[in-house]
Amino acid sequence: MISPFSRLCALFPLVTAAALWHALPAAAQPARPAQVTWRTDYNTARKEAQDKGLPLLVVVGTEDCFYCRKLEAGPLKDPALAPLLATGFVPLKLDARSTPELAKALKVQLYPTTVLAGPDGKIHCFFI
Repeated sequence: MISPFSRLCALFPLVTAAALWHALPAAAQPARPAQVTWRTDYNTARKEAQDKGLPLLVVVGTEDCFYCRKLEAGPLKDPALAPLLATGFVPLKLDARSTPELAKALKVQLYPTTVLAGPDGKIHCFFI
């Protein structure tokens, strides 16, 4: 049986692209109260994910990474995705230079890398 996380991993790029493609122009979008509060501490975010029963969305990058800044300025700021990120995940941003042991444990070699993990901490997929 295919797990829900496997399905989500397979569909995440398509859902993201569809949401971006079909998003209304900024002037026509209704007000969206959801704000994404990015966590920066892995242990706290991991505990929150477990307590709330939500998957953990981890974005690993560095301060001087060009593509990390593009990801942050574009898709991660998209008002169409903000409610999903804010309510459906525990979002966590990690700087690989501040937490090199964690980046190594996650086997991150390219930046940005997005990791999707279950509430139990089990890693289900990587997006590079």
